[in-house]
Amino acid sequence: MRILVTGAAGFVGSHLAKHLVAAGHSVVAVWHRSDRRLTGIVGIERVQADLRTPHSLPARIDAVVHAAVSYGSDEASAADIAATQALLAYAGGAGATAFIYLSSVDVYGTVSVPQVDEASVPNNPNAYGRAKLHNEELVAAAPMATIALRLPGIVGPDHNRPWIARLAAEMAETGRASVYNPDSPFNNSLHVDDLCRFVARLLDTGWKGHRLVTLAAAQPIAIRTIVERLMALRYSNAQLHVVDGRRHPYTIAIENAVRDFGFAPMSMDEQLIRFAKEL
Repeated sequence: MRILVTGAAGFVGSHLAKHLVAAGHSVVAVWHRSDRRLTGIVGIERVQADLRTPHSLPARIDAVVHAAVSYGSDEASAADIAATQALLAYAGGAGATAFIYLSSVDVYGTVSVPQVDEASVPNNPNAYGRAKLHNEELVAAAPMATIALRLPGIVGPDHNRPWIARLAAEMAETGRASVYNPDSPFNNSLHVDDLCRFVARLLDTGWKGHRLVTLAAAQPIAIRTIVERLMALRYSNAQLHVVDGRRHPYTIAIENAVRDFGFAPMSMDEQLIRFAKEL
């Protein structure tokens, strides 16, 4: 397949581009401001473009993986929505039969239930979450096979954004692990390789209509156990520090993705071992 990957110069997008090329696909890697992360990936076609005006994109494409993202302000969110709308119009005109959208569990906003799934109702999400939710609605209305993947924190080599990476950085720099709700189960994390394998599986097997699935690690473990695992693997002198707060802990259901699409992620334990090796 000829697959267009947006946000291909970002952490997730660059891993997707590399994985899909290795799986035998023809990849068009779209970047906007810098293509540094694409250096060394052999066999991809690089295209610089502003997705809001996608005139420089190829005339024909088989599928789109939309990994581009804008964080922060209302202005950035508006640009993200405009880019998704323009990209969907482009994909339809270019003959794409499949569109994979990388959304986020940030769409849920303030969570007050022990577990979220595809049917959970959003509650006052921030600007980023609202933009993701709006884009999901645009994707759902598109006249092709579409799927929105609600993602947790994505971990992998040299990625410092997810909570586990920030926790490890704090443990290394201060010798302290500050956590809320230490005895609550946690699986709000997914290794980038698990995501790449799942996206490749979707493209290879296909689906019909529109689907929405939540993704995360398998087999949640307690936050306290995560700290203990990191202590054993990397930071033996670190100390657990429980922070008072009212954040509601929750896990992410993955049963629908497992049952309907063969999703098979690492367990939280396996992911921690992999993460420690990659630090």
